[in-house]
Amino acid sequence: MTDVAGISQILVSWLSVISYATLLVATFMYNAFMKEIDIRWMTFWGLVINMAGAAMSIMFIKQIYLGLSPAAFLILSTTLTDTLF
Repeated sequence: MTDVAGISQILVSWLSVISYATLLVATFMYNAFMKEIDIRWMTFWGLVINMAGAAMSIMFIKQIYLGLSPAAFLILSTTLTDTLF
């Protein structure tokens, strides 16, 4: 993956760190705003966000970056899906 997309191993490791940081932010968001939401709605939005993340993964594999650099697209998609899901 890193040779084809031109992404370094350091960036891949930083994505893992960003993933855990956004998971922490998502935990605080849940505790602050979403504790009273019905579990069915949470499951529905989890499915929608997961499908968007899967679409972004396919776009990355097909090299469709929406005008962004591969690294920026990967950081954006990872941060969004990890924070929201």
